[in-house]
Amino acid sequence: SLWLKSHKSAAHRSSQGSAAAHIVAMERVAEAVAAVEVCTRTGQDCAGTIDVLAEILRRFGSELREAFEGRSLSSKKETGEEERAVAELFVAWREVGEAQVTLATRLGELAARLRASIARGEASRGQRSAEAKRLQDALEEAAVGVNAPLQQRSWLGLFGNDPGNKESSEAAARAQQQRLEARRAATEACLEQVAVQLELTRCENSAAVGDVVSEV
Repeated sequence: SLWLKSHKSAAHRSSQGSAAAHIVAMERVAEAVAAVEVCTRTGQDCAGTIDVLAEILRRFGSELREAFEGRSLSSKKETGEEERAVAELFVAWREVGEAQVTLATRLGELAARLRASIARGEASRGQRSAEAKRLQDALEEAAVGVNAPLQQRSWLGLFGNDPGNKESSEAAARAQQQRLEARRAATEACLEQVAVQLELTRCENSAAVGDVVSEV
């Protein structure tokens, strides 16, 4: 009937629209995953570079501290001005070395903190990616379960089945298709949430990098 053809056409358009929205949701997840990966690489590079800087400061500071370890300011009144000036010079350099060692330790702590934040973000990214894959796989399995019987009924229709059975079969097919669309919509909503959570992870990683850079 005309109504049935119209209904099928509307259902087909609805199915196409739902599938398109699902694809958009998957693309959002993929983009969010890529953004987290970029932020992760940036954070790892930052932590590694800070470690290099810390090692340079630690080595140079240790050498200065050891070189002038025996230097101290004498409290004796008979110490001449020249002697005191020389002592102050080398004590100052020793203190520079001590300050550099202290700074190196602090930089190491910052690098470790950043790595911990990035590791948490990477773990979250892995979980969200796995969740998105699980949702997609489950939807694809459901689609196969719906499409296979539809193809079978299409082949059987060539051999002139009873019209009543055909209508019943078409009604069952429509019901299955509606359930699939409902599942696709639910999957789309879940994928949108996954994308939002990934964006939060990216923001947290970005903030962690920014905090460490500001302290360095």
